[in-house]
Amino acid sequence: MGANWLVFVGILVVPYFVTIGLAYLDYSALKSSGHSKPAHWAWSFLTAPVYLLLRARAVIRETGHGIGPVLVWFGNGILQVVAAVAVPGLLISLLPAMFSAQIEESIANDAMSISGSSMEVTCPTVPPVLFGEETECSAISSNGSRTEILVSLERANGWINWQVLDWGTWGMER
Repeated sequence: MGANWLVFVGILVVPYFVTIGLAYLDYSALKSSGHSKPAHWAWSFLTAPVYLLLRARAVIRETGHGIGPVLVWFGNGILQVVAAVAVPGLLISLLPAMFSAQIEESIANDAMSISGSSMEVTCPTVPPVLFGEETECSAISSNGSRTEILVSLERANGWINWQVLDWGTWGMER
């Protein structure tokens, strides 16, 4: 998002007010369908799970069932966590050549910014897919010396980053 704080605030605030609005509509629908004491929509000011848990308690008390919305909410939360962990690895598995090229470019750019000299980098065709996994790339520096560079897949800003762990002999001869 960079410096766009308005987007950040929108991401945090808009869903909060949407939740309150949906809780009000849900409360009204429950009242009009004959529920005598549904959870009041104002509980949603304390967040969606609070409202949903109280709603489930009230509806179950009257009808004997009604846990579905709570299960869906928590299930979606679990899916979000799983997706944040699994999606980068799945994409790397589906497009290994693209990510291998990205590692090579990242190392070459790092070498250029550190020393001002270019480096030709060749990485394995199948890059790491799990955070913390490492791979070794071959590199030829501008003066013709060869070295092996150890790179690790790391998480950065919600996505992936290729972190050089060991520059090999190049790090000593810069």
